Amino acid sequence: MTLKKQKRIYDQAKGERVVRFIERFCKHLHGDLAGKPFMLEEWQKRDIIYPAFGTMRPDGYREKRFCYVELPKGNGKSFLLSAITLYMAIADGEHNAEVYCVAGDREQARIIFDTCREMIAADPTLSAACKVFKNSIVHTKSSSTIKVISAEAYSKHGYRPYAIMFDELHVQPNRELYDTLTRGMIKRWNSMCWMITTAGVKNTFAEQIHDEAELIRRGKVKNPAWLPVIYNASQDDDPFDPSVWAKANPGMGNIIDAENFALLSNEAKSQPSALNSFKRLHLNIWTGATESWIPGHVWDKNVKQIPEEELQMAELFMGLDLASTQDLSALAYLWRLQDGTLYLKVTTYCPEETIHDRDRKENANYLAWNDEGWISATPGNVQDLETIRGDILRAAGQYTLQGLAFDPWTADNFAAELYTRNSIPVKKCQQSLSNLSEPSKYFEQLTVGKKLFHDGNPVVAWNLDNTQIFRDSNNNIRPHKGKSKGKIDGIMAAVNAVWAMQEYDKENPTFDIGNMISYF
Repeated sequence: MTLKKQKRIYDQAKGERVVRFIERFCKHLHGDLAGKPFMLEEWQKRDIIYPAFGTMRPDGYREKRFCYVELPKGNGKSFLLSAITLYMAIADGEHNAEVYCVAGDREQARIIFDTCREMIAADPTLSAACKVFKNSIVHTKSSSTIKVISAEAYSKHGYRPYAIMFDELHVQPNRELYDTLTRGMIKRWNSMCWMITTAGVKNTFAEQIHDEAELIRRGKVKNPAWLPVIYNASQDDDPFDPSVWAKANPGMGNIIDAENFALLSNEAKSQPSALNSFKRLHLNIWTGATESWIPGHVWDKNVKQIPEEELQMAELFMGLDLASTQDLSALAYLWRLQDGTLYLKVTTYCPEETIHDRDRKENANYLAWNDEGWISATPGNVQDLETIRGDILRAAGQYTLQGLAFDPWTADNFAAELYTRNSIPVKKCQQSLSNLSEPSKYFEQLTVGKKLFHDGNPVVAWNLDNTQIFRDSNNNIRPHKGKSKGKIDGIMAAVNAVWAMQEYDKENPTFDIGNMISYF
């Protein structure tokens, strides 16, 4: 009988050996359990450790060489991976084992490495058995090592890895590092590649690995060398249903506190842009890089008319989105009223001779908007800066203008003239992700919380429908067109105005009697 036709052998003792090592030598490092043994959860043993280490080939070698574990944030995946890393280097019986902690950048890769260092320091037996250096750990008896590699590293060739420990595979920029390291695995029997990650964004290398693991898990593709373990909710599940939370989070009720998890759910329910992040990080649902922002029905509820006399008593902040010569520009007026609420109006500027073509080509109601006064049609077929300048100067003379934010990429010279000739308080607002994240989140929070009202401008509503949110791995957000062909100029101008308000408040903090009392 050939090897392929023989049945796999399951050896419970092999898995128990790993469990004994982890629970005997690996300690909790923080919180109330600090210093106490790391006692594995039943699901960690049943679904991950036992099948990974206990499933053997007839020739005595491990069958599982690729272990893909997809867990939502907060289920202790990095801590578990650190414990397995120590086992592979210290207790698996391999001499000169090369064990690599791998991630998208060196800082992320060091999370596993530094946790291993702390675990060694917390246990006298491990401390005596290992030499710990800044960038490497050496097991003295076997001469095995634990080192860090990141996608930032220039050269990854020439390695003979015995264990590859990918933490957060979803942040790998491409498959180069994965391919290079896993090809090196063939030089060593019983070598393993561990991949523990949360869900990421679609159309990435990590999603390709996820899809492959999912096909193997469902039996659509046969690959006995893979162990796919995926905890997730489905796209059709109700993300606010506690039973769905438990389905996707095996640590619910023990590692994860259900009440704290409910707070995250409530945030996602009240802040539309947080929903995709909640699904991805906490329910393991793969999402797009961009996501829908504020729904139209939420925006439409905030229509309100404010008397002119109230606006004249309010502070005014403005945001300018100045476009190229033939495109649209937008000027946002954001008043902070006496009761603390905000009121938004936006003027959209469109070269008059382009309106008919835009109405036809962009599938938008430019002609009607122009007739109804929602668009400011400027003479000719190119942008008329003098019309925009005139509106800014009128606003500065009529209201208490505290700041005008502009994108220096398009409006640097224009804004410089406003300041030098007319003393308009202009501020450069870089359109970067980090710079726009705070005002974007605040704009959403105010809108959903019915603290920001507007005049029902249909052009701005159209802009909002076209607006998606790009979110990075640090939860920074920025308005983004995505694949939409429609314009978002009015929304960008509004976010710039919010930024101007926030910058003004940072420079002019409100007097706080409580701070003065605590000072004295």
